[in-house]
Amino acid sequence: MAQTLLSPIPSALAFQQHVQQRPVKVQGGGSALGRVQNKKCRSPWQTMLEPSGGSNPMELSTSGREMPLFHLYSLSFETEQDKHLQQQREFYLNYGRALRVLREDIPRFFKQAPDTSIFTEDVVFLDHIGPRIGMIFSSVVGRKAYSQHIWLLRFHSSLIFSRCEVEVQRIWERDSRTVAVRWKLRCFPRLLDRSLVNLDGISEYKFNDRGLIYQHTVDIINWDDSRSKKPERQLYRSLSTAGC
Repeated sequence: MAQTLLSPIPSALAFQQHVQQRPVKVQGGGSALGRVQNKKCRSPWQTMLEPSGGSNPMELSTSGREMPLFHLYSLSFETEQDKHLQQQREFYLNYGRALRVLREDIPRFFKQAPDTSIFTEDVVFLDHIGPRIGMIFSSVVGRKAYSQHIWLLRFHSSLIFSRCEVEVQRIWERDSRTVAVRWKLRCFPRLLDRSLVNLDGISEYKFNDRGLIYQHTVDIINWDDSRSKKPERQLYRSLSTAGC
């Protein structure tokens, strides 16, 4: 018993010779993580420590390169830090794309449909303009309903006005996940006895963890109540009649 416990540990060379006697083939061009073809009962260490032809049995050959054994753990398991970095990368990619889309879509809002891929499926649209001009508060939930609401706004505005122009005056971050856009709207009525419509408004966009917009709010700044019976109200009255 004592002789067995005190027997010397086999050398690396002896260990290599033992593994070489029972080779294991690995698919995938020598990849250490490939699928074992030989399905006989083998020790997991024999499968992972197949020598690559070098002098060190603790190194594996992967696509012609030597890979230390401890690298297997970093390849097999993704750390929490890696997941966090991946989430941040996804957020900033979507966030940056959304800003570019907003810069392009807002000025041509009344000319073509906006790109709604920057919004979540359950995006919420909040309209604070209507109550300021004597209309009821309205909200829309869902990307499809949001697209329909915008289409109706563009359609009815084309009936009342001959042309509408939107100018983006400023874009800034309220916080790390909220972007505000100040814009100026000018609409030219089709009827000659109607005055030009000028609105200074602000849109606020809130982003989720993936960098997609989950809430869009619009409001007017510097509003004069004496203008509540002018074409601005007619525009929102038509939308209310349409069921928006």
